[in-house]
Amino acid sequence: MAAANRNAIWYLHYYGDRISGLISDVPFWSIEQRVIGRVLYERLMFRQRQGYWPHVRKPRTFSEKIAHRKLFDTNPLYGVLADKWAVREYVRAKVGDAFLNEVYCVVDDVAELPLATLPGKFVLKATHGSEMTILVEDKKNEDADALRHRCKTFLDTPFGGIMNEVHYASIPRRIIAEQYLSDSTYGIPLDYKFWMFHGKCHYVRVHVGRFTHHMARVFNAHWEPQPFNINNHPVGPIIDRPSNLDEMVAVAERLSDGYDFVRVDLYSIDGRKIVFGEMTFAPDAGWAPFCPREYDFRLGALW
Repeated sequence: MAAANRNAIWYLHYYGDRISGLISDVPFWSIEQRVIGRVLYERLMFRQRQGYWPHVRKPRTFSEKIAHRKLFDTNPLYGVLADKWAVREYVRAKVGDAFLNEVYCVVDDVAELPLATLPGKFVLKATHGSEMTILVEDKKNEDADALRHRCKTFLDTPFGGIMNEVHYASIPRRIIAEQYLSDSTYGIPLDYKFWMFHGKCHYVRVHVGRFTHHMARVFNAHWEPQPFNINNHPVGPIIDRPSNLDEMVAVAERLSDGYDFVRVDLYSIDGRKIVFGEMTFAPDAGWAPFCPREYDFRLGALW
């Protein structure tokens, strides 16, 4: 596509989004996808977030390969393993029950959420997307109707459409209530995200303060801090190598076996107990910029 045509389409996309919000309740992204198609929509959104036009059919960078996966890879297991409830059966088969957090209940109707019988501390989360989590630290201080309302908002919210991640559309919308995890050092446990290429760990991104002052730092498999960041998160502190890192890597390797790339998220409670978090096949929808950008190419070469 000629540069002039790309620029014209870009301006239509940019201003159409703003005008649509003033005159219609229908999300502009859903109109845009239907009119211009998913491929051009992906290129536009990628350009907006990443700052460069992607090669989606012959990808080079990690981010471009995520875009290619979203558009052209129809593996039905992506939806199953991205489902926070269905993935538990996969984890159980691969590594056993010991790595699964305790689940108190799973419901698809907030009226069935048994708040009265749940423990004093618990976590509520939607099974079909991300950033739909409620930490309940003391049930006595919570309004039950408000909790149900927030959960209903989660259930009413489709996930993945705006990000072109169609594999989320097949996931049933449910709410899980599960055990509240605590770490004696960090409070909310550190989130270890293992970037697995062809079943091998190359990088671990450690997230600190996910619900307060969110920071993240990347380490390589030898636990050496790396000179790049992703998604403009503030760079987190240098964390000591976890005493059970080798075991976490082994778990991530078994869960990622058979996939050219998948991110496996684990928690380490007090350096002793490993708890499975989730599996992600399109981190940040492939729209999170790498800084410096050369690492987008380096990780793309691993894929």
